[in-house]
Amino acid sequence: MIDNFSILLSHGLLLITFWILIRRDDTDVEEPPVPDSEPEGFAHGRVKSGRVNRPKPQNPFKRKPAVPPNKKGGAGDA
Repeated sequence: MIDNFSILLSHGLLLITFWILIRRDDTDVEEPPVPDSEPEGFAHGRVKSGRVNRPKPQNPFKRKPAVPPNKKGGAGDA
């Protein structure tokens, strides 16, 4: 019985709070932001002349040149 009462009371108070907030006039009024003179952010420096400046993708299957045996080096060399 007390569990049902506490749930009803808490949800009722949340409903009343929500109803009061939704009826306020100043909650949905926001002035638009001032545009930046120079854009900065995620795409800054990537967009040039109307197209995206993306780096070329690397080929993961391309074989790397072999290192000559005398250039390897390592812990076992004397």
